[in-house]
Amino acid sequence: MSEQPMIQSVAKAMHLLELLSQARSPLTLTELHLRTGWPRSTIFGLLSTMREYRVVSQWSDGRYALGLRLFEFGCSVSSVWDISAVAEPYLQRLSARNEGTAVLSVYDGGQVMALAQAESRAGMRVVVEIGMELPLHATSQGKLFLSAMRPAAVQKRLAEKPMALYTPHTIQDMEQLEQELSAIRAQGYAVEGMHPCYEWFYNRENINESLGFENYYFVENYFSPLTNGDVALDDVFFPELLKTYQAAEESDQPYFSFSVTYQGHGPYNTDVCWWGEKGDYVVADGTYTEEQQYILDNYFGSIYNTNQHLKELTDYLRTDDEPVILILFGDHMPWMGDGNSVYEAMGLNLDLSSPEGFFNYYATRYLIWANDAAKEVLGADFTGEGPALSPNFLMNEVFRLCGWEGPAFMQATQQVMDRVPVMNNPTGLYVENGTLTGTLSPEGQALVEDYDILQYYYRSHFAYDEVE
Repeated sequence: MSEQPMIQSVAKAMHLLELLSQARSPLTLTELHLRTGWPRSTIFGLLSTMREYRVVSQWSDGRYALGLRLFEFGCSVSSVWDISAVAEPYLQRLSARNEGTAVLSVYDGGQVMALAQAESRAGMRVVVEIGMELPLHATSQGKLFLSAMRPAAVQKRLAEKPMALYTPHTIQDMEQLEQELSAIRAQGYAVEGMHPCYEWFYNRENINESLGFENYYFVENYFSPLTNGDVALDDVFFPELLKTYQAAEESDQPYFSFSVTYQGHGPYNTDVCWWGEKGDYVVADGTYTEEQQYILDNYFGSIYNTNQHLKELTDYLRTDDEPVILILFGDHMPWMGDGNSVYEAMGLNLDLSSPEGFFNYYATRYLIWANDAAKEVLGADFTGEGPALSPNFLMNEVFRLCGWEGPAFMQATQQVMDRVPVMNNPTGLYVENGTLTGTLSPEGQALVEDYDILQYYYRSHFAYDEVE
């Protein structure tokens, strides 16, 4: 820390932001008081001031989290990066492959703006002025953005600006435009998912919609009648997941579902066994204390139950005539007692300064499975051991197994994955060329910086729907 004089109120405000950043979920005033030891009135005053400047937000239940203004500040920092330079080789490749002009555009403020282009040397030559604002209803780029919005959002956006006539073929009728947008949507995937927890948790209701999900099912909008308003466990979740898949089978449209089970999420009861009797899953031979024994039995009992449901699901998908790829992965290691007491009793190394400890702490298993129909269509057997990689690269691995090149974004991120397949933000550690490191090579650092640029633009300009 610098020895220069500091303004204590600013230092305390920064410390509160650090605590909110490190927390896995929003914190209450009491939790911040316990973590800092400061008077509640001091903390409340600092939070209230930061809330006015939107660097802190307060949820409806009174808890505090980081505010969106911080994201805006981060975006300002990233604005010095040139997305056009990163995109140029992919635009050139796309143009050559399709014998047409490839244009990189962003959606902003009800208009589409062209950022870069690669002109075609064959076929139809279309030239777009860089920086030009393109109308949503009268250009292919605009219609592509509109097709990713809900109909209500399309009407709201176009109501703000009349659908002007540009050529004799410009569509000015909303019903006719919606028909064309429906045709564009039908060429893509149906995208939905379910998480049998509450939609307000981590603001999933709005975040998932902005990520492009047409439907996402939570307790409030789906599971509540089945659970009396409670979180649904796998006895309810998996049959409903299969129902949504069966409904999608009736359509010829390709189907993508991203669903998250809540079962198995700790903490686990330390004096009652939820799944049978104590010792049913871990031998009760005195190796563990009674509290640790219950934790282990509840965890493994939950996993056993989930596995039975997964078996039923894969048995159904295995005999399906439609090609199906199933991806399973864990999002974090299980809670095993306060202070990782059960891990300590197991003798598990969690020292993050060592590769073994790092992977023990952060690594979870993943499985990429395909039914016979998918294996036949793709000409791949989907067997073998996959590489260690961050979950943000799972779809890259799926595309590789399928033999698909993917869109330009996938091609760009594949280059990053090939060299730096593991990125861990909490520790600042990476795996580069098979070695765990906190310092990337210049080449690896350049790739990661490019990846950050692409992530920002992909997040900010390709989630088109409005959040009400």
